[in-house]
Amino acid sequence: MVVDEDVVFHYTNASGALGILTSKEIWTTLVYHLNDVQEAHYAQGLALQLVHESVDLIPEDHRGAFIERFRSTQAQVRQTHIFAASFSKNQDVLSQWRGYAGSGGYALGFSVAALESVASELVGVRTGHVCYDRTQQRKMLQPAISDLIDSVGSTPIESISREGLNPFWKSVMRIASVAPLIKHPGFAEEEEWRIYTDASKRSDRQYDFIVKDGELVPIFKIKLKTVDKKNGRVDIGLRHIATGPGDHLERRSNAILSLLYRYGIDFDMGINSQTPYR
Repeated sequence: MVVDEDVVFHYTNASGALGILTSKEIWTTLVYHLNDVQEAHYAQGLALQLVHESVDLIPEDHRGAFIERFRSTQAQVRQTHIFAASFSKNQDVLSQWRGYAGSGGYALGFSVAALESVASELVGVRTGHVCYDRTQQRKMLQPAISDLIDSVGSTPIESISREGLNPFWKSVMRIASVAPLIKHPGFAEEEEWRIYTDASKRSDRQYDFIVKDGELVPIFKIKLKTVDKKNGRVDIGLRHIATGPGDHLERRSNAILSLLYRYGIDFDMGINSQTPYR
């Protein structure tokens, strides 16, 4: 392991860990199927608030139409597909175990550099730390809105095309490109890091499905890089394995370590959760 290498942890249940490690893929989930469904709308709601605060920069008789056009364009963008996988800087957080792994799950610790390298070679795949600070979130969103207002100026809203890359579409898509990195301050404990896709149409990506809690969930698989090691194993960027709290902890720890040896996956450290799970 590289000294002081940044590692982020993906919390998942036993089935998810098995799938990721045997396929050597990160499975990103359509954002509308994430645990907190409201988070998909949080950034767009904040952006709309900024529009209301900034709309006095255009002629008064255009303001109502401007807001309505922005709102309707947001609704269009909600029909696009954005997939994300969540990681945490922390390897043993009770809220993460409860929310993503349940009793019997694991936290897979991956090298940030390795994940960023994967994303850099894929079209439309991004990474970044999630922002929970409202002031900083507004700074992230404001340029897209300011540029939209500058572009529209005093032009009558009804004369602006609804087709193609019109100013409203470009603005809302810019917002969508950073929205997965903007979450409500109440989630700050998660210290989340994400790998995610740009917005796309259904036909733009080949995605798959899993069943979660009895429901079909669209996922997009991102293949991890594999590097052969001198010890005969393969490096997929995995550094730590944390076995989650719950019954039979030692047995579950031995099982995941056996899986790694069986499939020849290199890693640095296996640890057991110290968090009580009730």
